[in-house]
Amino acid sequence: MPKIKQLLLNNLELKIFSIILAILIWYIILGQEIIDAMFYVPIEFQNLPKSLEIVNDHKKVVEITLKGPSAFLNRLSPHDVKVSLDLSAAAKGEKSYYMNDFNIDVPLGVTVTKINPPSMKIAYDMIARREVPINVVLQGEVAYGYKLTSVGVTPKSLLVEGPQRLVNALQMVNTDPVNVSGINENTRFSVSISSDLPAIRLIETNSVAVDVGIEEIYMEKIIEKIPVAVNNKSKVKSYSPSSVDVVIKVSLRAKQEFSSNSIRAELDVQNLSKGKHIIPVTIILSPEVKEYVKVIKLEPSFIAVNIKE
Repeated sequence: MPKIKQLLLNNLELKIFSIILAILIWYIILGQEIIDAMFYVPIEFQNLPKSLEIVNDHKKVVEITLKGPSAFLNRLSPHDVKVSLDLSAAAKGEKSYYMNDFNIDVPLGVTVTKINPPSMKIAYDMIARREVPINVVLQGEVAYGYKLTSVGVTPKSLLVEGPQRLVNALQMVNTDPVNVSGINENTRFSVSISSDLPAIRLIETNSVAVDVGIEEIYMEKIIEKIPVAVNNKSKVKSYSPSSVDVVIKVSLRAKQEFSSNSIRAELDVQNLSKGKHIIPVTIILSPEVKEYVKVIKLEPSFIAVNIKE
């Protein structure tokens, strides 16, 4: 008994003041107007199983109506109210949640009178992973006179993750557009994977290398009966045949029309000794067309020459 009496009387003035202060505060609260206030509060989704993913467009914010003393509610903000939903019992498919499923944490002295919407439906799907091929999206035209011959991508496929239904239906992932406008040589681009599939996630990388192969365009043309000249005619007794046919390829970039005057056929007899010889024909292109012309075939390519004494 003495110990209890001592405990009660210890700091007696402070204890009496605290009791009076508490009574005064409670009296002020009771004397205040009781009002309703509405708050928009984000929902905290908790304990979603790692094997599941939410796949529908559900409400992420709820409208909460609170009732309490005006002094409390006027100072209250949405950050002072917590709304959470436990998803630990979720399974593949759809599940409806009602007001009593939500855990609503509000300050002391305030009560929840309404939640809107009063219920919500959430759809779940299993999370899946799969390798899918990469499709290169090209934009623009290569330089005039050139053509696109190949398009390669490294890596050729990517590992993606997302809702099982979407992952199983996904046939490919696209790159961002690769602009090939005006290029005239083999080129490597570093491009990102397009983000047009927001529910699908890339596991390994979101950047790939695209190799574009370019070749010049040539038109095939036949030049017939080009006269064959010799570089030392005084040494030659005779040669046959005296003309050749040439198959050439002319670039589309050629600045002028190719003609027979742009090409010559010649025999080099300078170092030949007396007698008969079979020697190759040399084709000589004029400087203005040399860059744009390729000799493909020569008929005949060798000519018989008889050298004088």
